[in-house]
Amino acid sequence: MFSANRRRLAGVLTVALMAFSLIDGIAINAGLVIQAVKGVFGPND
Repeated sequence: MFSANRRRLAGVLTVALMAFSLIDGIAINAGLVIQAVKGVFGPND
């Protein structure tokens, strides 16, 4: 029973870590896109 709870907890942590990594990657990509757009449209008025 204890090992089952531990396994469930490990699964939850793994899913949470994967979700956080995915969100973090999306945020980084969005930041890079914003920087690229600023670089293209910003100084070249």
